[in-house]
Amino acid sequence: MDLRCIVAAYPEERAAARARTGLRRVSGQRQAAAVRRASGGALRLRGPVGMRGGAGGALLRSVAERLTPGTSALVAVVAAEHARAVERWLAEGGANLVTDLLAVEAAAVEARGAP
Repeated sequence: MDLRCIVAAYPEERAAARARTGLRRVSGQRQAAAVRRASGGALRLRGPVGMRGGAGGALLRSVAERLTPGTSALVAVVAAEHARAVERWLAEGGANLVTDLLAVEAAAVEARGAP
């Protein structure tokens, strides 16, 4: 199955958690994590344990590092054929879709793996 990773940023601290819940209801999608940076600066993560380690964990940490206090982000792994519909649904809900972050992360991983 061809998968796609979608990162959606929100200017509100709890918006990504609400989007994660809605995404599960709308699409049955379970591979999604919500990351938020509290107004005091602490990071909080909600999502499947499988997304916290390896490449998924690295991406979540990268996204979390970019959050400013009081903001949040949703990281979702979806089937490629559903990606456009999920992106549209997230954008309609006020998300800013972050696509260039993924290109930068992929290039960094590729560069580290190159001899």
